[in-house]
Amino acid sequence: MDYHTKKLLGLTDKNFQFPENWLESRTINHLTTHFIHARLDYTPKACSKCGIKNEGQIIKNGTHKTKVQLLPLRSVPTFLSLKRTRFLCKECGATFNAKTPLVEENCYISRELKQKIAMDLA
Repeated sequence: MDYHTKKLLGLTDKNFQFPENWLESRTINHLTTHFIHARLDYTPKACSKCGIKNEGQIIKNGTHKTKVQLLPLRSVPTFLSLKRTRFLCKECGATFNAKTPLVEENCYISRELKQKIAMDLA
């Protein structure tokens, strides 16, 4: 996916990695739905639980797949199928997922969609 397409979709986080076949269209309940596939991966600076600075004690520990609802594109429901890297802190034993400013932690609705809903309700 090129930079301009990422910008149009609002997926400008530098930690997103997109496969070659990043767009998939499926019919769900007689309605076409777009799925954008991506992976979120980076090296954390510190543990989000205990706060210890990462000097090799935070390791990758698999992935966690999430489905984030984005703004509709041309009136077609759009989801981001996101594989987030999972990390393990050897210091405190806690695990945590990679984070992105696109969506709040433990939420599956993008910030832009929440703003659009609030504007429509106003």
